[in-house]
Amino acid sequence: MARIYTHEEVAECATPRGLNAERLAARFAAKEATIKVLPVTDTGFSLREIETQRAASGQIHLKLTGTAAQLALSGGLTHLALSITHEAGMAGAVVVAEYHLG
Repeated sequence: MARIYTHEEVAECATPRGLNAERLAARFAAKEATIKVLPVTDTGFSLREIETQRAASGQIHLKLTGTAAQLALSGGLTHLALSITHEAGMAGAVVVAEYHLG
């Protein structure tokens, strides 16, 4: 858990009965989808550098830090939009990336 999720992500997935596996799976899917829009390099980074955050409005978005943020910047990424879903034991995520070319 600590290798993949930030403390805030784990707290967001907590319920009175424990951690919600579907919520965790959706956040893992978001991390995987984000990796796919980052530039391909041999540079490794921690999945904790890709964090899902929920605004007070309920909207979820991504926050990149460390090497993941540097890769996004060097690759010309200007904006990442995230959509996650989870229901009936299934979870998924889509990340749409805006690039500045040139």
